[in-house]
Amino acid sequence: MNSIDWNNVIIRKDCPVKFEVCPREAGWADVNCCINAIEFTSYVATIWHTSIPTGLLETAYFFLDYDNRHENFLVETEEYEGVFVDNDGNEWADVPGKVCFVWDEEPSTYEWNISFDLQYFHKPDAMLNITVKRSSDSENKTYKFNVWLSDFAYAVAKCFTECLKKYGLNTYHFYTWTDDINIRKLLIVKAFALKQMSIDDFIYEFNFEDEMKLLQLDM
Repeated sequence: MNSIDWNNVIIRKDCPVKFEVCPREAGWADVNCCINAIEFTSYVATIWHTSIPTGLLETAYFFLDYDNRHENFLVETEEYEGVFVDNDGNEWADVPGKVCFVWDEEPSTYEWNISFDLQYFHKPDAMLNITVKRSSDSENKTYKFNVWLSDFAYAVAKCFTECLKKYGLNTYHFYTWTDDINIRKLLIVKAFALKQMSIDDFIYEFNFEDEMKLLQLDM
């Protein structure tokens, strides 16, 4: 069993990606997004099981764990079809491809499509290609971003750590009606964001005391 090296935990002063989730009562949540200095807010109708802010957390986790094909996700995930051959000639069967999810605003929507740049497969960091399509009666807009997985994961971990500490598990679920913060996935994403695990050597065996300390650590 591993232990977290608390002397080498990296708390960043700034990050080019920022998320803030503000759950409201009666099955709604405001999600403030800032990606590469572009800001937008989605007023998410979380009464639908797939229209959830934690789609961001599910996405970060999916791209970190190369062997998660047996897990259930509340977002649409897709792996690379067939056998992927890297630049060194190695063959891989479990390669993350992309994630899709939609935030429903009734009647407007934000559709997220996030793909994994395969040239970074099994590298210390990876590039995500993000397209967000805003569709409404009065406006149609498309945002496109290139974001490092380390930045995306840090923003997600910080967001849901703050959300968890402010609202708690049960109150968050009560306000949103359907959404839950998955603690196990949050711990894994947070450990990567704080440089305590890598995506090319996916081993997570921290003890309970370290897990609880990590969960409560401010970012």
